[in-house]
Amino acid sequence: MPYLIRTGTEADRQGIADVMAEAYYYMFKSLTQDRKGVARGLAPMLHPERFTVAVAQDTGRVAGTVGLSDAEGYAISVQPQVLREAMGFIKGNLAAAALREMVTRPKAFQPGQAHLDFVSVREADRGQGLAQGMLRHILDSKGHALYTLDVTEGNEQALPLFEGLGFARTGTEPEKAAALKGFSFRYLLAYRPGGDKA
Repeated sequence: MPYLIRTGTEADRQGIADVMAEAYYYMFKSLTQDRKGVARGLAPMLHPERFTVAVAQDTGRVAGTVGLSDAEGYAISVQPQVLREAMGFIKGNLAAAALREMVTRPKAFQPGQAHLDFVSVREADRGQGLAQGMLRHILDSKGHALYTLDVTEGNEQALPLFEGLGFARTGTEPEKAAALKGFSFRYLLAYRPGGDKA
């Protein structure tokens, strides 16, 4: 099935949320068994124009996403009231706190820096090079002087993808509340267009 890789639009909002809910459901599983509720909670908080998407050309279905945050803003703006409506008061507040920590990375940006996050492909669409294609689309735009991302402990199988695109490991960062999150650190990676080491 052919795919189109492009910048997200308002029409992609729910599709982006659906892909993210599938890919990151494990983070919400202790709070809810309702994956569609997670997607409903994420959708209003997304900034679709800050995502690169892979879209199935025959159906228009969003198959993959990559979010981009920079000094102009984050790919997601956490809105606790939206999560409370989707998940209930207590679980919505817990989800908002966890999500806020996850989506506001880094807390401050270097000049010219973009942080890539939410590299996600639907399970049914995996193995077709969509993550690599979306990342290449972003990196080839040369819109930023520095691209950063992180990979959580336990997701080391993703490192060859990023390193194959020219990202270099720059260190690790311990994770706060590691026991609750299920991982104790993140690998930090960086890429500078033009091949300079970050």
